[in-house]
Amino acid sequence: MCMLLLSVAVTSVLGQDSSRSSTVTLGVGGSGGGYGGPAFTGRYEYRFFKYLAGEAGVDTTLPSVFSYQYVPIFSISSGTFPTTIYSSQTGYTYFPFQNRDRVTMLPFGIKGILPLANGRVELFLGAGGAYVWSSRRFSAVSAWREQTSIGGRVALDRHRRFWVGTNWRFYGDLGNLSNRYVTDYNWYTGTADVGFRFGR
Repeated sequence: MCMLLLSVAVTSVLGQDSSRSSTVTLGVGGSGGGYGGPAFTGRYEYRFFKYLAGEAGVDTTLPSVFSYQYVPIFSISSGTFPTTIYSSQTGYTYFPFQNRDRVTMLPFGIKGILPLANGRVELFLGAGGAYVWSSRRFSAVSAWREQTSIGGRVALDRHRRFWVGTNWRFYGDLGNLSNRYVTDYNWYTGTADVGFRFGR
């Protein structure tokens, strides 16, 4: 009974600070992991209370990656056509090819929000999980990851409907944070964001 009364009291106090609003945010920026590249983000945030929100979305990055293929070794002979020179073992060698990967991440979690300047400025810190997969056929990444985010935003109008800000998000595998193959395990994105808020 005491726990029930305590829960009702806490909910009542938090409910007084509830914003009950939704924010849709789009962002463009860059990513780290592999050789880096552009990043595009879209997120939906639901404000449960003044200082707490739930968040989900999608991040897409296009990093540069290198693949290696077997190719024959050629040299120019005395004639007009190249002659294939075969090595003593395979007759082929590795040759690097640079191309673009596409890594898609679906983050979800909670976000702590600190309103400042009468609610016109907000700082936030978030944490949760994400599902990540890669388009690279030769080294496909498809797994669950942990994610954290930090950032801030400023309202452009007095009704606090339109917002601009920045967001930095890190995706990692706690078991491979020190792995040198960062493309396969750990990613981070930094974006400039614009958002629109519904509700209060």
